[in-house]
Amino acid sequence: MLTEIGLKNFKCFKNLIKIPVGHINLFTGINGRGKSTVLQALLLMRQSPEHSRTTSQLVFNGSCVELGNFDDVRNSIISRTEPIELIFRFGDGDGESDEYIDLHYFVVENDEDEMVANIEKLVGKGRTDNQEFHFSVDKKNGSYGMVVYDYYDDDEYSVEHDWYNLLLSDLEIDLGFIQKHVEFTKVHYISADRIGPQDYYAKQSFT
Repeated sequence: MLTEIGLKNFKCFKNLIKIPVGHINLFTGINGRGKSTVLQALLLMRQSPEHSRTTSQLVFNGSCVELGNFDDVRNSIISRTEPIELIFRFGDGDGESDEYIDLHYFVVENDEDEMVANIEKLVGKGRTDNQEFHFSVDKKNGSYGMVVYDYYDDDEYSVEHDWYNLLLSDLEIDLGFIQKHVEFTKVHYISADRIGPQDYYAKQSFT
């Protein structure tokens, strides 16, 4: 299950903020303090695989949220070259000794399409089967290559290949915990607006 959401340079959150989450969560507070922003970050990950199951991009406008363009999403104070950071922790317990994985996404502007953003790098770390692991995915020569490290027994190894599935929907490496727990498309969203806000409404005659 999802146990923590971290945000940096995303909308109102310039500095890194980490929000613990559980089975039931209630966000309260005055307007403009980021309650909706936290949910939007998760829904952004939910709707992006609908565009492509092996995407290396985040789609700002989709079935769950309409966030506008990159300028609307990045914190207005930061430089355009500074990445947005989205962090998601998945785990099966509450303690550091339990199985978990942290997924840290570094998101940058797409120069050709302002309605999407590029995932520049993905860093993952965690623990499963009493082993700590770490992997990173970033672009090399125009494609994404992955390096996996095993720190538990100091037997460091690496695997490098072309791999574009940064949202982990169909993982090609043998880390069963990730395959079991990480699937953004399993998020189900029920809007408070049953029909949903619309920019335009069809004219109707009631006579």
